Amino acid sequence: AATTTTSVENTTTTCFFVDCNNSGAEFTHAVAGEVCVSDILERKYRPEIVSSFFSLDGVANCEGISKPLLGVQVTELVDGFFISCTANHAVIDGTSFWHFINSCLGFLAMVVILINIPLPPLEQILLQRNHVMPSPPLLHRVFHFSKESVAKLKAKANSEAGRDEIVISSLQAVCAHLWRSIARNNIRNNCRTQIRSLEEGCSISLLIGARARIPLADGYFGNGAYIAKTSISETELLQNGLGYAGLKINANVLITSSPRHNVYGSDFGWGKPLAVRSGKGKITTFPAAEGGGIDVEACLAPETMHAMEDDAEFLEAFII
Repeated sequence: AATTTTSVENTTTTCFFVDCNNSGAEFTHAVAGEVCVSDILERKYRPEIVSSFFSLDGVANCEGISKPLLGVQVTELVDGFFISCTANHAVIDGTSFWHFINSCLGFLAMVVILINIPLPPLEQILLQRNHVMPSPPLLHRVFHFSKESVAKLKAKANSEAGRDEIVISSLQAVCAHLWRSIARNNIRNNCRTQIRSLEEGCSISLLIGARARIPLADGYFGNGAYIAKTSISETELLQNGLGYAGLKINANVLITSSPRHNVYGSDFGWGKPLAVRSGKGKITTFPAAEGGGIDVEACLAPETMHAMEDDAEFLEAFII
């Protein structure tokens, strides 16, 4: 396991590279003796305690020079286990991340490991994690778009776009639907960070996989993703419909992960995961467990979240 280190080339350039010094991984075994699986999966909003199940929660990529690049935590629940893996995105992307996890699980499924060590209580672990900046108040919820809902959104977006030479993908259609809904409800509830004109820019940023586009070798393990950003005015976004928003996203190809990752293929030998969750502070897409659908894990301001839950145009597109 490694950490990142820096090399100053000149007054304007600093290079980061990986230093294989055997200090880049952190493993944590914790116990949450009063938390059940149902407390996580059956709540309307994700409980705040879930953030504590991620050992490097809140650590930025640039902190890799002093923090581990990989953090794995196994938290024992009353009736199950929550296994988290956090990696520095500067050195790994989603494809490598899930390949690493599934490869490790393939080895572990064939080996019985007997370890008897004292487990620190979860409260002790939380006290050791000092964050410089407190997180803003956010609500965390999973919106489930069924296979049928995704197909409906895709068909609507392409019909409105009216461009035979361009096909708006399923993910682009779902992202466009979210983008318009968040912007619409931000305006309705006046919960934007500052008062501004509706003609100012409203943007969406997406992580784009570059492996097939460059292309990279199949065995490449590093980060093969980059950020693409699309900006238009809020008036332009909301007056021109789903197809227009989808075309804007399609043209540029912070939504992370991908419904293409095999997140439910991870098996310790106990069976497939009941659900997959991510850290806080972003919008993340995963494949739905039943196949064909998309789960969107959204972390939003309370005013925006509550408004979206009452937004008929948003709600008709998916199953909660």
